Amino acid sequence: MEQTITTNLRLPYTDWLQIKTLAAEAGMSTNEYLKLLIQGLNNVRTLTSGWLKPQKGTLTIWDLPKLAKKKDKPLGVSAEDKLIYG
Repeated sequence: MEQTITTNLRLPYTDWLQIKTLAAEAGMSTNEYLKLLIQGLNNVRTLTSGWLKPQKGTLTIWDLPKLAKKKDKPLGVSAEDKLIYG
Protein backbone atom coordinates (compact mmCIF):
# COMPACT_ATOMS: atom_id res chain seq x y z
CA MET A 1 0.00 0.00 0.00
CA GLU A 2 1.29 3.43 -0.91
CA GLN A 3 2.21 5.79 1.91
CA THR A 4 -0.27 8.64 2.44
CA ILE A 5 0.64 12.08 3.71
CA THR A 6 -1.47 14.89 5.10
CA THR A 7 -0.61 18.43 4.07
CA ASN A 8 -2.03 21.95 4.02
CA LEU A 9 -3.12 23.56 0.79
CA ARG A 10 -3.58 27.31 0.48
CA LEU A 11 -6.26 28.38 -2.01
CA PRO A 12 -8.47 31.41 -2.50
CA TYR A 13 -11.84 30.76 -0.87
CA THR A 14 -13.70 30.96 -4.20
CA ASP A 15 -11.41 28.30 -5.72
CA TRP A 16 -12.03 26.05 -2.72
CA LEU A 17 -15.80 26.45 -3.09
CA GLN A 18 -15.56 25.63 -6.79
CA ILE A 19 -13.53 22.48 -6.09
CA LYS A 20 -15.97 21.37 -3.37
CA THR A 21 -18.93 22.00 -5.68
CA LEU A 22 -17.41 20.11 -8.61
CA ALA A 23 -16.50 17.21 -6.33
CA ALA A 24 -20.04 17.06 -4.95
CA GLU A 25 -21.49 17.18 -8.47
CA ALA A 26 -19.22 14.26 -9.41
CA GLY A 27 -20.38 12.35 -6.32
CA MET A 28 -16.95 12.15 -4.72
CA SER A 29 -15.07 13.65 -1.82
CA THR A 30 -12.95 16.75 -2.28
CA ASN A 31 -9.85 14.65 -1.61
CA GLU A 32 -10.81 12.14 -4.34
CA TYR A 33 -11.55 14.98 -6.75
CA LEU A 34 -8.18 16.66 -6.14
CA LYS A 35 -6.38 13.33 -6.65
CA LEU A 36 -8.27 12.88 -9.93
CA LEU A 37 -7.25 16.38 -11.06
CA ILE A 38 -3.60 15.65 -10.29
CA GLN A 39 -3.75 12.36 -12.19
CA GLY A 40 -5.35 14.21 -15.11
CA LEU A 41 -2.54 16.76 -15.12
CA ASN A 42 -0.03 13.93 -15.25
CA ASN A 43 -1.89 12.51 -18.28
CA VAL A 44 -1.82 15.92 -19.97
CA ARG A 45 1.89 16.10 -19.31
CA THR A 46 2.36 12.78 -21.05
CA LEU A 47 0.19 13.69 -24.05
CA THR A 48 1.49 17.18 -24.74
CA SER A 49 4.92 18.43 -25.52
CA GLY A 50 4.49 22.14 -24.85
CA TRP A 51 2.86 22.31 -21.43
CA LEU A 52 4.73 20.82 -18.50
CA LYS A 53 7.62 19.63 -20.64
CA PRO A 54 7.92 15.82 -20.66
CA GLN A 55 11.26 14.19 -19.97
CA LYS A 56 13.70 14.24 -22.86
CA GLY A 57 13.11 11.32 -25.22
CA THR A 58 9.53 10.73 -24.05
CA LEU A 59 7.11 10.23 -26.94
CA THR A 60 3.91 12.25 -26.90
CA ILE A 61 0.67 12.03 -28.85
CA TRP A 62 2.07 14.65 -31.21
CA ASP A 63 4.80 12.20 -32.28
CA LEU A 64 2.31 9.70 -33.75
CA PRO A 65 2.26 11.14 -37.30
CA LYS A 66 6.06 11.00 -37.42
CA LEU A 67 6.03 7.39 -36.26
CA ALA A 68 3.40 6.42 -38.84
CA LYS A 69 5.45 7.72 -41.78
CA LYS A 70 7.99 5.21 -43.03
CA LYS A 71 10.07 5.94 -46.09
CA ASP A 72 10.32 2.29 -47.13
CA LYS A 73 6.56 1.65 -46.98
CA PRO A 74 4.49 3.10 -49.84
CA LEU A 75 1.05 4.52 -49.19
CA GLY A 76 -1.88 2.34 -50.12
CA VAL A 77 -2.99 -1.20 -49.45
CA SER A 78 -0.41 -3.76 -48.36
CA ALA A 79 -0.24 -7.23 -49.89
CA GLU A 80 -1.64 -8.68 -46.65
CA ASP A 81 -4.57 -6.27 -46.73
CA LYS A 82 -5.31 -7.24 -50.35
CA LEU A 83 -5.49 -10.90 -49.31
CA ILE A 84 -7.63 -10.25 -46.26
CA TYR A 85 -9.97 -7.57 -47.56
CA GLY A 86 -9.98 -8.43 -51.28
